[in-house]
Amino acid sequence: MYLYGGKNFERHNLVSIYYNGKWQRYQPKPGELNQGPKSPGRVSHASVGWGKYMIIFGGEEEYKIKDNKRSCLNDIWFFDVTKMIWMDKTCGYRPSCRRNHKAVVVDKQMIVFGGISTYGVYLKDMWSYNL
Repeated sequence: MYLYGGKNFERHNLVSIYYNGKWQRYQPKPGELNQGPKSPGRVSHASVGWGKYMIIFGGEEEYKIKDNKRSCLNDIWFFDVTKMIWMDKTCGYRPSCRRNHKAVVVDKQMIVFGGISTYGVYLKDMWSYNL
């Protein structure tokens, strides 16, 4: 089981891994931070497991007090659990920014449904991403 994101006082991008009956925390070592992209921290995103990947889509960035809004994301990231690296798979045409949505993998499709927009609008659309 892999968990990613959430809120804490340090605002880190952490992946927690439950493997072989125990929890392990993955955090990039200082030299690893510049060796490729990493997913921006987020909450209220959807994540699914597919093969050797944990895939995350969308979610909410840190609340911006000066803008008084909860900015949402619409990017997609793959975390390779064997190499412990992130890959940005964001493409051109995609769902609108959202948080609190759901996702599931069916065959070779990640299906994303609903959520809430940056402006608080409840979404009822469904999208699929070819894996």
